[in-house]
Amino acid sequence: MIDRKGRALTRSSSFREELLNGGTRASRAVPIKVLDGGNDFYDTSQYSQHSLRNKIGNDKSNLNNVKPSKFSYQRPEFLQLRTDDEILVSADHQIRPIILPRDVSRLPWRSGYAECINAGKSIRNEDQATCYQGVAFERNDDNNLENDVPLVPIYESIPWTYFAVFDGHAGPGVAIAAANQLHYILAEKLNSIARILIRSEFEEEDAKIRIEVLERSNQETQDLSNDSEKDVGKEDPNISNQCDSANTNNPRCPVKDITCNTNRTGLSSDDYINGALESSFWEMDASIGRDKREYRMSGGCTAIVGLFILGKLYVCNAGDSRAIVCKNRKVIPMSYDFTPISDQKRIARLALQCPRLLGDTFTQIEYQPRHPCKSHLGTKMFYRDAYMSGFAVKTITPDDLKYPLICGEGKRSRLLATIGVTRGFGDHEMRSQYGSVPIKPFLTPEPEIKKLDIEKDDNIVTNDVLIIGTDGLWDVTSNDKAEEILSSSFNIFPEHEKSRSKYRYMTAAQDLIINSRGLSNGYSVWMNRNDDSYASHDDISAFVIPLKPYKQEYQEWKQTRFEALAKAYELNPNLTLKEGQMN
Repeated sequence: MIDRKGRALTRSSSFREELLNGGTRASRAVPIKVLDGGNDFYDTSQYSQHSLRNKIGNDKSNLNNVKPSKFSYQRPEFLQLRTDDEILVSADHQIRPIILPRDVSRLPWRSGYAECINAGKSIRNEDQATCYQGVAFERNDDNNLENDVPLVPIYESIPWTYFAVFDGHAGPGVAIAAANQLHYILAEKLNSIARILIRSEFEEEDAKIRIEVLERSNQETQDLSNDSEKDVGKEDPNISNQCDSANTNNPRCPVKDITCNTNRTGLSSDDYINGALESSFWEMDASIGRDKREYRMSGGCTAIVGLFILGKLYVCNAGDSRAIVCKNRKVIPMSYDFTPISDQKRIARLALQCPRLLGDTFTQIEYQPRHPCKSHLGTKMFYRDAYMSGFAVKTITPDDLKYPLICGEGKRSRLLATIGVTRGFGDHEMRSQYGSVPIKPFLTPEPEIKKLDIEKDDNIVTNDVLIIGTDGLWDVTSNDKAEEILSSSFNIFPEHEKSRSKYRYMTAAQDLIINSRGLSNGYSVWMNRNDDSYASHDDISAFVIPLKPYKQEYQEWKQTRFEALAKAYELNPNLTLKEGQMN
């Protein structure tokens, strides 16, 4: 790799030896122990957010009995960093090289991705990213197999595409686990509801196709028999009452019991997909909790997922990463940054309902103009409890001197004076610095989901994209600034120049990282390119995903599906699609 001045982005052999042998070259990084494969490093920067009780390996006995790692350290597969040396080069804290996929076709629709490591906060990049494409279908013994792969008709399956970024803290272990497993958990959830989704989404179109095929078949039969008096609609029972959804006793009726049940309950495909995403997040967190007992899996991570399915985009977020859609030079927020301040109402209500979770150390009550101290005893202050929207007055007692549930402001706010995130995976073993109060369940994997209907939007153009990025990007680059950067980048790589346009989304992702990373002043301090403000010193990762290619791909698949279903009905007029029933 070469930087802009032609310098090779390589490490000295001494650095490589220090890194692999547990050295401390990166600023403030203090590795405790290094094992082969998935080595987790711990650094002093975590102690501002994590209790010293959580430090692993603080004596020789712990070092001798350290648990194995479930997954080795990695960078996203689509980056194709195949050797340890390539990974080491990408982890240069002084140069902070921006890493892109070598092959733009590795990501669907030539989407863009870029990342860079932090400025020394941790020895390794704790961000992880995943892209996965799958097909949802119900697995059962009836599936034909070819090389152990089920063969399923296209009209009984649903394609989907998944992008995700995970922002780790206190080590990359949990982020790596989520990057390797969450999409498989989601795949199982989608498989379990595949038939129900098909009925919910395509029941009317499928019924029309069957009627058209049967009418055409009977018309051809009528022409061949030259029987002009034959009334097709009355003579052929296949056509009579084809769309009578109440006629569920007719085995040839394309609208079966599951359709009627779905309509009566008022559930839609959105309800099923939201449930699949939500349950996947909770199951992923539970799996990490179990694995932590057996494997060395440090810290936790935030998670944000972009799921393209059935012509729609679903963004599922738990943490302070962010997703936006840039469309027609406007920004559509697709997620909500969860911080201790923004998530304070949920946390305070949980504490009010389960006061035992606070122990004898913390209080959920908020005070103004500041949290009381001993000098305020017996005086009156404004307060607000979890059930209140405004402030009232009370006399300060010793119970009011407990630590606040949320302390600090903005990016420096902390939950239980310990951690700066409130939603995500992992951190099951973490306790507060004061009072040893468990961080769970105040820290929760509960996600927020937002949807964008891409298929029904007639104004989708080439420059309309989804951006998914970790907080390292958004700490410096605002939503509007991101849209401005994309527009400028797209102008350099116009769509009509086919030889260059394939790089437009990759270059746009790179430009976003460049803006947030800024420039080094030569003293390990990174400054904004446009002013004297600080740039991001965090790990930065970003996807730039075009919407139009997905819309075209989905419409083509949908047309192919209808044609395949029509042929199936022609071959077997009595064909009945399998019902989506819950076992």
